[in-house]
Amino acid sequence: MEPASLRLFFSQQHLACEYQFETKRKARWIAKTLDKNPIPSIKLVEPVPLTVEDRGIVHDLDYIEAARTGHPCHLALSQGFNCGPELFPAVCASNDGIVAAALETLRRGIYGTLSSGLHPARPKRGHSTFNDRQ
Repeated sequence: MEPASLRLFFSQQHLACEYQFETKRKARWIAKTLDKNPIPSIKLVEPVPLTVEDRGIVHDLDYIEAARTGHPCHLALSQGFNCGPELFPAVCASNDGIVAAALETLRRGIYGTLSSGLHPARPKRGHSTFNDRQ
């Protein structure tokens, strides 16, 4: 009998932020380990990026634009930290993996993600920049 396959959503873009929380360092370590020493039943899968419209289901479009551009500053920094221009693509990639894993689990069974930063955000400001609820 063939072992069950586990797909983990992961993007290198998730690690783009200069500052790395411990959970992101662990994701990098897991991805590198699986690349060097593959486990046949585990496959890393690149998530399909969500659109601005997808993110707009949960968040105010002005907040999304502020997170992307850094302006206005008070809104862009409302999540509590500034990581620089690489913050937006990193949090988007993390968010993409979370949503992809949740949707695929509902459709096909067990999936996972190496995404992190799963804290609540509000429609017009953040604590972890974006929510995972879609």
